[in-house]
Amino acid sequence: MRVIKWLCGLCLVLGCAGGAYLWLRDEPPSAEVQQWLEQARSQPTQSAAYVFLAGLDAPLRHSPAALGAARLQAYEQWLASHGPVQGFKPAAQASLILPAGAEFCSIEAPSCFTSLLQRQERLPQVLAEHAALLSRYRYFLRLQDYRTLSSPGLAEPLPPLLYLARAQQLLSLQALQLALAGEGKVALALLEEDQAGIRRQLGKADQLVMKMTLVAMLNRNLEWLVRLHRAELVPQPTPLVKLRPAERSLVLAMQREFLLGAVMLENLREEDIPSLLEEASLWLDYKPQMTINASLLPHRQVIQLSRTEPAVFAALVKKRPQLPVPNTGLRNRVGNILLDIAGADFVEYVGRVQDLDSKIKLVNLSLQLPSGPVTAAQLAALRHRGNPYYAKQPPRLDEQNRLCFDGPLPQKDFGRCVQL
Repeated sequence: MRVIKWLCGLCLVLGCAGGAYLWLRDEPPSAEVQQWLEQARSQPTQSAAYVFLAGLDAPLRHSPAALGAARLQAYEQWLASHGPVQGFKPAAQASLILPAGAEFCSIEAPSCFTSLLQRQERLPQVLAEHAALLSRYRYFLRLQDYRTLSSPGLAEPLPPLLYLARAQQLLSLQALQLALAGEGKVALALLEEDQAGIRRQLGKADQLVMKMTLVAMLNRNLEWLVRLHRAELVPQPTPLVKLRPAERSLVLAMQREFLLGAVMLENLREEDIPSLLEEASLWLDYKPQMTINASLLPHRQVIQLSRTEPAVFAALVKKRPQLPVPNTGLRNRVGNILLDIAGADFVEYVGRVQDLDSKIKLVNLSLQLPSGPVTAAQLAALRHRGNPYYAKQPPRLDEQNRLCFDGPLPQKDFGRCVQL
């Protein structure tokens, strides 16, 4: 009898131990996950463009490249001794004055262009005050080796992207000043230089926030091109070409987003966040690698969507408006919560990039139209007027006299319209 009890007890212990092991065990990284992480972690040893941008806000008479290199070194040294979990705070440093004021209104806003014309006497002073930033911006546009050098981490510092956006606005104001002074050809050349540089960097951007910043900047450049041409301040621009595959694709940005997510998920147990997950246990109900493996699916599908042409993208969005959220089962309850709530709607970001083809098409169509009010007959006579998303759909005029295309997702900053 004692032997039977002992055997029963042993079986119970072994069963509990086996059950605990089966419950607690994690998955190994899948082959595709390993490949993605290796590609994302493969970093170049140099990138003059990244280092320069990282120090774009350096004070006057200081080198942006030197400041960018110092910031990168400070972060990497901190990361080596602290790991990716704890918060990194860059040392306080003096910075270039950030341009601000009414002259930096959003050109997509209905009243912005008119207000700038009314305040044109302010342009020389504004451009003189911020000449250093404008000069730095034009230098950055010519650099061709952009690639993020910083190691991925939860505290990874971002480049000063607000300075980058304001610098482009300075270039647009300079184009406006030249155009108003009768230098239309020079103004147009400046906008074309801006556009070429933005598109070059757009094809190389490997951070999602950088990619979206450049998308907004290209949208703004195209808006300026139409405004100045419709006002007969610059000559006829050369027709624009649609997005190139590298400009459209989110492969580099998604690989890095996946790597950043993997770093967060790997180190989640070291963070002080159990209260955010209510009663869930990070030890019993969370499997880091299982969660990482499952999180690859939406990233991979975003890349596939970003590589499609607008018409195919519109059809796919209509069939499946949301990316699937993987469920990894009861053993990974916390991971399922994170998979459900973590990350933004990446499909929306794909849509912003895809909308650029609509914007480019509308710019080309606007070049066919004479200045002044546009009639329905003139719109009907436009050549090659089909919507990139819906080939049989012509452009339309909205209530604010914008020439617009419809699209599968809501537009941002009038990304599918141009002001006539």
